[in-house]
Amino acid sequence: MPIAKPIIWKTPLTLALLVAIPVALSAVRLMWFANGADPMAETMDTSHFANIPIPIIAHIAFGSLFCLIAIVQLTPEWRMASRSLHKTLGYIAAISGILAAVSAMIMVVIYPTGPFATTTLNVVRFGFAAFMGLCILNAVRNARARRIAYHRAWMIRAFAVAVAASTQAVFMGICFATIGDPSPVLATGLLTLGFAINAIFAEWWIIRARHPAPSFT
Repeated sequence: MPIAKPIIWKTPLTLALLVAIPVALSAVRLMWFANGADPMAETMDTSHFANIPIPIIAHIAFGSLFCLIAIVQLTPEWRMASRSLHKTLGYIAAISGILAAVSAMIMVVIYPTGPFATTTLNVVRFGFAAFMGLCILNAVRNARARRIAYHRAWMIRAFAVAVAASTQAVFMGICFATIGDPSPVLATGLLTLGFAINAIFAEWWIIRARHPAPSFT
């Protein structure tokens, strides 16, 4: 029986779906800022974004760049096509990811809380942003030491945190569609759950990569 050829589009398409929501939301938000209007201002005070726009713009821009590059970097066939390109994109992704993480931590500190924010949620957001930055630093350190498996594992963890907005959007969307606006406590739980599920999925992905399922073809 002939062995089926691997579908090289399966991984990038899956990653693109994970990236689509945060990048699309980021692009829309940047256009709002560029036009000097924010629809969210009708329901919450967003004047702090206009007064100190650099952190949120940096977070949106660098976070989107990190996610888009990750699609190429985490696709095995594309990653192995050119080691020099992989290394160059890796450094760009690392710098972008760290800047996105740092700007996220700054946003938690300097921006007033929104309608769903709680002290617990702020701690969770700050903690996962810091974790993402540490993951990238560990990934770079292991890459320089040529511990490739560890390098890849840390980048997967960082990517999982970066695209947590996709999982959170699903949970919040279901909440809005079923019971309406969530309370701050419920919103905190749903957004934290989004981070947690992505973190668990990242560990599953790492374990699966180290111990792939047996083939019976």
